[in-house]
Amino acid sequence: MIRRLQITSGRGPEECGWVVFQLVRFLARLGGRKGFKADLIEAIPGNYPNTFKSALISFEGEQEVKDFVQDWEGTIQWTGRSPFIWDESYGKTDQYGI
Repeated sequence: MIRRLQITSGRGPEECGWVVFQLVRFLARLGGRKGFKADLIEAIPGNYPNTFKSALISFEGEQEVKDFVQDWEGTIQWTGRSPFIWDESYGKTDQYGI
């Protein structure tokens, strides 16, 4: 059975694209641990390294793959520090030197 999952940053800022990239990596690893084959079918890169505006992932496996993908349908809200801006509390610039 093959199921596809599209992840998009919508109209969000660059941080949302960073989350999309991280989520694609996480889901590919998690799917692999569950015995599914995960393929990145298409990705639209963001404006910074390690960001995607959108990504389409394919998962192939037994019947459980359907439940796995359904568990990730919907909206995800990420709350955290931006990897792209100066952070006074840490006293350092982001990982990209922007």
